[in-house]
Amino acid sequence: VSAPALPQSAHLDAASGVQHVGGAVPLYMRLLQQFHAGLADEEAQLRRAVSHGELQDARRMAHTLKGTAATLGAHAVSVRAAELEMALLNNDAAASAPALGALSRALRDLTGDLALFFQATSTAANPASDSVGDSAQLQRQLEQLGHMLRQSNMRAVDLAAQLGLQTANTRWATQVDRLRAQVDSMDFTAASDSADALLGALQAL
Repeated sequence: VSAPALPQSAHLDAASGVQHVGGAVPLYMRLLQQFHAGLADEEAQLRRAVSHGELQDARRMAHTLKGTAATLGAHAVSVRAAELEMALLNNDAAASAPALGALSRALRDLTGDLALFFQATSTAANPASDSVGDSAQLQRQLEQLGHMLRQSNMRAVDLAAQLGLQTANTRWATQVDRLRAQVDSMDFTAASDSADALLGALQAL
């Protein structure tokens, strides 16, 4: 079976994204579809948080979006999300407005291209796959995440975000969502325990 075609877009370096997931094109395409499906809601939640003065939540969302977009090769979105994250450090909603606008434009550019691509190709990725290969990769990532958490390595935040995308709509989604919430709240001890528990469940299969 041939691998699905990659999107050709000025707003996405798909080849870089594939490298970030170990060259697994089907996995990359599934992650990209899930990312694309959530972008409109992501922007709405960011705008809502900023408008309601929930700037710490907005900064956390921008940070997560920055890491996820970078992993998938959406470099313009990642850069704009980083700019918004920095702008929000001053806890000034008005001052962050230009950065939020720039991020919104980058998101709309990307979503427009991806919508055309997925419509044209009718790619039928299967986000609920629990194949042996997916399980083995998840085990490796959980081992890496556990090591990061024990070292208090902030890169754990980005890896947890990637795992959240990767396991959406799988049997592991609830456990990974809880793990990701613990990482986002910087409760690395609890997150490490959750990662170990999930790893044990996977190894028992």
